[in-house]
Amino acid sequence: MAAPAGDIPAAVDNLLDHYDATGATALRLLSQEDRVPQLREIADRGREFHYAWVERTFAPFLEGKDGRERLRAQLIALTDVYTWKLLHLDLGLDRAETRTALIEMMRSVVKQGGSL
Repeated sequence: MAAPAGDIPAAVDNLLDHYDATGATALRLLSQEDRVPQLREIADRGREFHYAWVERTFAPFLEGKDGRERLRAQLIALTDVYTWKLLHLDLGLDRAETRTALIEMMRSVVKQGGSL
């Protein structure tokens, strides 16, 4: 919850700090959550925390928007550990490139504001 609300670059920095520290562990946990009920509970709590982080961090972009739920869903997807995994681990973007890609995508999504 360290990112100031409405500051996309700061949110991405906060997110990358978190995933650099815990991303590999989170991915291992998620790969086993269907087999181990205790891990499912941990994963569910993590999702709840992540959704609350998105709500707080991106509140200025979500307030009073048509298509708010779709925009919220887009921001949740963009900030998910699997998006970090795809960009950083699978596609090999370094931290700076991953940061730039996330900021660009988030700004584009926020600019659209959930509207068609």
